[in-house]
Amino acid sequence: MNRNDRLAEFNDGLLNYGHTKTKLGNGNKRIGKEFREKGTLFFEELHTREQDYQKFSTMGKALSMKVRTQYPPFFKKISKADMIVFIDEDCYEVMDVNSDKEKIFLYWYLSKAGDGHAVSKATPQKSE
Repeated sequence: MNRNDRLAEFNDGLLNYGHTKTKLGNGNKRIGKEFREKGTLFFEELHTREQDYQKFSTMGKALSMKVRTQYPPFFKKISKADMIVFIDEDCYEVMDVNSDKEKIFLYWYLSKAGDGHAVSKATPQKSE
């Protein structure tokens, strides 16, 4: 499979991944969370296997979506702890990210974030 064939598979949408930063108001009072984008990738939505649902249900989490993206070379330098993803205007918590053996693809396991994870995406900013 050549590179162009692999790129053609990722036509289900665009995901923005990153972390949240707490927004502070007057007197250092917490007023919300702001999304700090680390990158953007095209993705392919995958069918979720029963064993994927079982794996996360034992951890007390609900799997909403499983997607596949290309593996960007700089991704290994990014902290995966508390990572979130925006697909369109929907916010998802990243429960797990795995790569294949050849480091060509990433497999993202996402859980739809509830009201307790309200994040402002109005002005995403790239950070160094």
